[in-house]
Amino acid sequence: AQREAPIPPLKKELTISFEEAAIGCQRSLSISRNGVVEEIKVVVPPGITHGKVLRLKGKGQSALSSNRRGDLHLLVNVYPHPLFRREGRDIVVDADIKMTQALLGATIEVQTLNDIKSVKIPPGTQHNTKLRLKGMGIAFPSGLRGDQLVRILVKIPKNLSDEQIPHIQFLQDTGI
Repeated sequence: AQREAPIPPLKKELTISFEEAAIGCQRSLSISRNGVVEEIKVVVPPGITHGKVLRLKGKGQSALSSNRRGDLHLLVNVYPHPLFRREGRDIVVDADIKMTQALLGATIEVQTLNDIKSVKIPPGTQHNTKLRLKGMGIAFPSGLRGDQLVRILVKIPKNLSDEQIPHIQFLQDTGI
């Protein structure tokens, strides 16, 4: 028996949001094949990364000589998010805090994919410290989830008031 030549894949792009990539989603696509438009449901698995290709078996072009169909290859584009960025399974968000909050500790509000969480900043927190929110990161088909990392950015005031200068001077004199 002679083997039939493979059918080249039909290549399309699918653009999704950062959130959809993180938790997974379902999309409907209209695909035009040989003049016929067909609606296809696409399940995007949680945790998919930008540039990944989803292969949908039998959803591509039809062969001219038979009923066989090639595959549909969807190149996934993930929009960047204004707050979040991805590091493997983890989501990273920056949080600005004041110098006094870093020194004395504080509780701040942090945006997650789902809602807003209160995060405790321990006294003596250093600039660029990453605090971990367990299980608040990227979801995966296995059911596992990454974490959300809160990167602390300590903001040092550029200008001090006449009232603040002696207090800061006092702190310096005490060895801080």
